[in-house]
Amino acid sequence: MPHSLSVEADFSLEAADGTTLHIESDSDRVTVHLPDFRTARENAGLYRDKATRVKALHRLQRGLQISDLTLDIVVRQHRVACLAPDSRGSWLSLWMGLGNMALFPMGMLRALLIR
Repeated sequence: MPHSLSVEADFSLEAADGTTLHIESDSDRVTVHLPDFRTARENAGLYRDKATRVKALHRLQRGLQISDLTLDIVVRQHRVACLAPDSRGSWLSLWMGLGNMALFPMGMLRALLIR
């Protein structure tokens, strides 16, 4: 049974490579803003291993289900992925080891190509 959690946040984190990640939340949606895909790749750490990544995302989704929160990933102002309590993975997200994360290919293309 979900227990709605309201999260209010607006802060920045410095990644190991010196880039800044911005995290904000208003009520039931947490948004992580990344400057580019390279930042995510270079700071993946243990999550480069597909099995570890799948397990961690499964645990994260269970936590999101319990608290009724949604996680959005935004790269260069374009929404590229979302993990919500009711998300179901596509063949692409399962192949990439992203579990039930919903991917937005057009957002990914825009983040890669539009400056």
